[in-house]
Amino acid sequence: VFAVTTTTDGRDADPGDGVCEVTLGADDCSLRAAIDEANVSAVVAVVSVPSDRYVLSLVGVDDDNAGGDPDLAPVAGSVVLEQAGGDGFAIDASAADGGIDIVSGSVIAFGVGIGGAAGDGLHIRGGASGVFSFSSFHGNGGAGVRVDAGAQAQLLTATVSGNGAGG
Repeated sequence: VFAVTTTTDGRDADPGDGVCEVTLGADDCSLRAAIDEANVSAVVAVVSVPSDRYVLSLVGVDDDNAGGDPDLAPVAGSVVLEQAGGDGFAIDASAADGGIDIVSGSVIAFGVGIGGAAGDGLHIRGGASGVFSFSSFHGNGGAGVRVDAGAQAQLLTATVSGNGAGG
């Protein structure tokens, strides 16, 4: 389990060491840093996210989680994003290319709200899958949820509204 401890956006200091922290020894695990660790974990990783607003501030358009939207591509095949108490958590994409990009593998998420992306709120690539429960996708410039050919998506008790192209 990688427990997010800060709302600031930052990469993991040493992906693959099993410790989520932006600054070595500082116990400052950001959402992006937790995803960095989850992507390289040899076992199914759980990212525990406290109720709060997480603003994406690292700019860029890539598929390796360096900037822009968080990119999930777990080598173990699966990642679970779970709310740590409260009423869920919000990702403010802050005009990033997207809110969450599932590049490969499977992602299960509970209680996430995604908004403010210049592009799609959630993008699931071909061959990948996502299950989002008690989640919302609102106010994104692209589609709220984009599912490529060969991808799978399940939205359970979810709201998709007020987005750009594709709804």
